[in-house]
Amino acid sequence: MTMWIVKYATIHYRIVIASVHIVENVTNVSVHCLMQPLEDEKLQQLLDYEKFCSQILEKDPKIRFAAVYDQWAVRAGGGMRKGLESLLSEHMQKELVNLSVIDWEARKDTAKMLGKTKYTMAEYDTIKRFSFYLGDEHMLLVSTEKEADTNLVVDEIIKLYYKNRN
Repeated sequence: MTMWIVKYATIHYRIVIASVHIVENVTNVSVHCLMQPLEDEKLQQLLDYEKFCSQILEKDPKIRFAAVYDQWAVRAGGGMRKGLESLLSEHMQKELVNLSVIDWEARKDTAKMLGKTKYTMAEYDTIKRFSFYLGDEHMLLVSTEKEADTNLVVDEIIKLYYKNRN
């Protein structure tokens, strides 16, 4: 067995070990990965996320970004609408995904008392950002132009999610 340190996992592999060390108010995150092939069923599920995100982008031209991430913040499918550039640097994009995963994990704890979170939404001066929780292992992040109709975006994404689950 080979020990790897990786920045990203490919679609055929999953990160299985990660560690976080906090010493004197300094957080050192190191991801030590054993690269483990995914089962055919899981690989097919990842490929479906690519289709799912494409369908989301097709629903409304005001949707800028749609991507699914796992609990390790590894992208399982999707991305930015073709022809658009991100408003964030690559580093800030990764930070935002990591913060979304932390928020998602915290919401899992409150689910015991309030029930599962379906989605969250943040409105900024320039965009709206949505997080949809797809079970315990995946999360969908979507960003739209500020003018996008929030209710329409949420309704269409939830409909697509249930359509793709079948």
